[in-house]
This record gives sequence, structure tokens and C-alpha cells, in this order.
Amino acid sequence: MYKLALSVVILATMAWAQDNSSGCGPDQSKFQVKRDSHSHPTGVAETGKALVYVFGDSELDNTPLRIGGLDTRVGIDGDWVGAYGFKSYMYFSVAPGEHRLCTSQQSALKSRRDNTASAITFTAEEGKMYYFRTQPTPTSLAASTKTGVPNGDVELAKLDPAQAQLMMRKWGYSTSQPKK
Repeated sequence: MYKLALSVVILATMAWAQDNSSGCGPDQSKFQVKRDSHSHPTGVAETGKALVYVFGDSELDNTPLRIGGLDTRVGIDGDWVGAYGFKSYMYFSVAPGEHRLCTSQQSALKSRRDNTASAITFTAEEGKMYYFRTQPTPTSLAASTKTGVPNGDVELAKLDPAQAQLMMRKWGYSTSQPKK
């Protein structure tokens, strides 16, 4: 009985230590993001994989006055793969199969991370490209028209490939490195 109780405590401690409350990756993981508004590269999927593009297009990206900015982390299947800055995009390769894509703003404020977290499930096929964007939720849009202040709630949505091609020419391209 003692061994069983000890095992439960150890497993609970390990789960707590690997806090993944956003479902995307550990909350303490942060990225240093470099946004290049003049570069608009396209990717090529690695052999045997699919390519995923994620565009940042939240309500906060479209505000007329911008002071500083929050970077958005992107996770796949519970692990962070990178981050992007405002009104920009990133891409990465994934293996074929079902995946859970998610985003969350990196912020010291837990409420900011939780309120801006979004996720979507998709099935990737080898050699294909998939396009997603963060966009304001219907509730966020309704609230901002009443108050004039965006609350930042976003959701991930599939993006039409033709629209993605247009956005690539206007949005900046973001690269990121984990902060040490």
C-alpha cells in the first residue's frame, strides 16, 4: 500500500512539475521572436511530412495604436514549436496523422495566456500544406464593438490557401529561438 501511495505522489509531482496548463507546452517556456516585415518566404515540407503555416491575425494585431507587443507561441501535440510576432506568420513540418495545433500568447500574466489560448485538431497528409490563423472569437468581436476595446480572445481557424498566399505578401515573417 505504501508503494502505491508513493507512486501516486511521484506521478502527481511529475505532472505538476511539467505544468502544461495551456495544453500546448509548458507555460514557463518563452521564445525570443524576430519579425521581418520585408521577408515573405514560403516553406517546403520535409520528406515524408506535411507543412503547417500559422498566421497571427488577432484583433489586437489590428489596433491603430500599438505599444510593444505580445508574441504568440505555437504548439503541436503538447510541445511548443516556435512563436510569432504581431501580424506575421511562421511555418513548420509535421508527420502525417492527427495533430492538435494550439496557440497562446507568452505573457507573465496567467490570465493573458489562458484568455488567448486556442486550439484546433487536424489530420495531416504527407506532402500537403495546411494554413491556420488566429482570429477574434465572435464574443470578442461583439464585446469590442460595444466597448471599443478588444479583449484579445482568439480562436484558431482553417485558412483558405488562396487567402494565405495573399496574406504572405502583406504579413511579416517570424522566426524564434527558445529563451534561455
